[in-house]
Amino acid sequence: MDELQLSKHYLALNINDFVVFDIEKLATLLEYHSDLYYNKEKPIISDYEYDQLFKKLQILEEKFDIKEGQTHKVWSNISASTFAKVKHSRPMISLDNTYNEEDLRDFDERIKRVLWLDFSNNIPYVIEFKFDWLWVELIYKNWELVQAITRWNGIEWEDVTENVKTIKNIPKTISYKELLEVRWEVVMPISSFEELNANALKSGWKVFSNPRNAASGSLRLLDASVTAGRNLKFFAYDLANFE
Repeated sequence: MDELQLSKHYLALNINDFVVFDIEKLATLLEYHSDLYYNKEKPIISDYEYDQLFKKLQILEEKFDIKEGQTHKVWSNISASTFAKVKHSRPMISLDNTYNEEDLRDFDERIKRVLWLDFSNNIPYVIEFKFDWLWVELIYKNWELVQAITRWNGIEWEDVTENVKTIKNIPKTISYKELLEVRWEVVMPISSFEELNANALKSGWKVFSNPRNAASGSLRLLDASVTAGRNLKFFAYDLANFE
């Protein structure tokens, strides 16, 4: 059974039919898909299918009381690159995904427990679309953008400052002198992705499987002038480490 068939098998398998032996096989399978997605940029399953496999592994690790399971690690194990490695000041932690009403209700209950509220209380929420692209941290000091780092394992990874400086909607200077970190997504608009692949087909170049991989590949190019022509955009979600 190849990896795609095995993935379909585990997706269809009821969680109660898994055994301990399946945990290692499922963890290895997820590492395989992570490598295809982040390093080779050729995923063979959807993001939703990946998330479902990951969730099943989480349930199994909890069920069999595995303390140091694979799901405690950040998956994007990017292969070695020519960019300098830099540590983040604090971990870049992944956001959870949800695909159904039950997950939303569980989230609501967790919030009420934290706030010591009765479950009958109604809490208003603001919901917005989640970008699932390339995570980047911008570091400003003395009014200037001094560094940009990708996420990788959440603790450290690539210094892509020169490439990030080509992204038009990222300010190179701000009206704040002290240290400031701005985090989250670098994206490629669908129209730019389609144009990039159309040109690649004509020229016999690499065709990207999805906009996320196109954004990642564009930001990790050695020639920043090529990155500048890829029409990348940055969307900020988090500020940290004010001085």
